Amino acid sequence: MKQITCTLSMLVILFFGCSKSDDTTSTATTKTPTELLTSSKWITTALTSSAPINYTGNGTLITNLYAASPSCSKDDSFLFQTGGVLVLNNEATKCSSSDPQTKNLVWQFQNNQQEIMIDGNLYTILELSATTFTIKDKTAQSTGGVSHFNTITFNH
Repeated sequence: MKQITCTLSMLVILFFGCSKSDDTTSTATTKTPTELLTSSKWITTALTSSAPINYTGNGTLITNLYAASPSCSKDDSFLFQTGGVLVLNNEATKCSSSDPQTKNLVWQFQNNQQEIMIDGNLYTILELSATTFTIKDKTAQSTGGVSHFNTITFNH
């Protein structure tokens, strides 16, 4: 009789001891594009051109514009705030001592959050995740008579 009681107790514990509410596996909550964009400041980590251009004015045609960008601009941060304000911060190294430390720009999602307007320029959003934000010019740029599209990648 003791063995049957012990076996029944084990079955009761096994059957009733686990429930869905005890499951420690959690499902990740999906953030909205606005939450992803405004979660913290972004730093530019890549800037490329779809066609070789004379970016620095020295006659050399390049597509990796980030590599040729001045180091003083590489630490600049971009803080997208709810309400459509983008704060550009020159951070520790300003390119000119007369440059303001911060500058407020305007941003707004467009086309069902597939595009973003930043200070009057429209970009296609290629990626927006918790760590990466990549955009591409919606309208071709012209540098030295060369038509091209720039792609910018930001990271946290």
